[in-house]
Amino acid sequence: MRQSKLSDVAKLAKVSLSAAGKVLNGGSDGIRVGAETRKRIVEAAAQLGYQRNVAASVLRGGDSKLLGVIADTYAHYRTAAVFQAVERAAEARGMRLMTCSAHDNVRNLVESYHDFRRHFSARVLMLAHDYPGAEPEVTAAFRGESGVVFLDPPCFDGAQWVEMRNFTALKCLVRRRLEAGRRRFGILHGSLRYGYNRRLVEDFDAALRAAGLDPSGHWHGEITRELPVSETCRRVAAQFELPGAPQVLFADKTEHAVALQGRLQACGWRIPEDLEIVSGDHDPLHSLVFPEIPTLDPGYDAIAAAMLDALLAPGDALVNQIVEAGFDA
Repeated sequence: MRQSKLSDVAKLAKVSLSAAGKVLNGGSDGIRVGAETRKRIVEAAAQLGYQRNVAASVLRGGDSKLLGVIADTYAHYRTAAVFQAVERAAEARGMRLMTCSAHDNVRNLVESYHDFRRHFSARVLMLAHDYPGAEPEVTAAFRGESGVVFLDPPCFDGAQWVEMRNFTALKCLVRRRLEAGRRRFGILHGSLRYGYNRRLVEDFDAALRAAGLDPSGHWHGEITRELPVSETCRRVAAQFELPGAPQVLFADKTEHAVALQGRLQACGWRIPEDLEIVSGDHDPLHSLVFPEIPTLDPGYDAIAAAMLDALLAPGDALVNQIVEAGFDA
């Protein structure tokens, strides 16, 4: 019996060869395929038994048990921790991961995505996509794509995503420290060119307002990727003078929290009496210094479970979820 070709699928689905190739094999980034057209192509491929790759077997009702994961090579601990949690969650469901990486390179990102869809898996988790200035390319490549779930909302509507938020945990932090008599707060965050950092500052400011405080009266500092951690913390420490410095500083990344605490201690600051530093990513480094640095708990296992739930949701359901960090210290 002759093996079905892509042209056979296109003819049965009454679409162009390029549209069929876009859905089944990755195809050209310039081809846009609507949901109904995509459905016809998938049904035609299943009817004909078209077999191009592992993803095609999924279209026929099978299950490859493979998940594609694309992460950023230069990602900080938070993304790495989500990656590890995804592996644990996938293993618990009898699935395995195939991985690629991309850093500030949309072409590599898109090609890696299509390689997954073409050769390995029809399901992809996207942990790397928030690249400032690349929004048009990311939108063109992924809008309308099914079988992909993003970590944090992408730059376009209609995608499936799971978002990490910190408002609940930061509100708890501010309330508890106010009860302890501390009234000056600060935040050290990454570049506001990135969506996660903008949302983090929004959550921090909202937590202050929820406690009756004006965010403009509290310290905000931005980390620049161009400077090493040690130089960033030297510059931050130089801005702090008693008695007007923050009494509680939220440093989102533990590496900066640890380095800043060490520099301030070397300059004679009493930690946490003069200034308490709190980190946000639950990096194990927070427990290796004295005094130990309190940290938010982003809930990595919950994030991973939510991403897999969204990825494996039946039909064309659009599943989005927010996972709030916790704080117990």
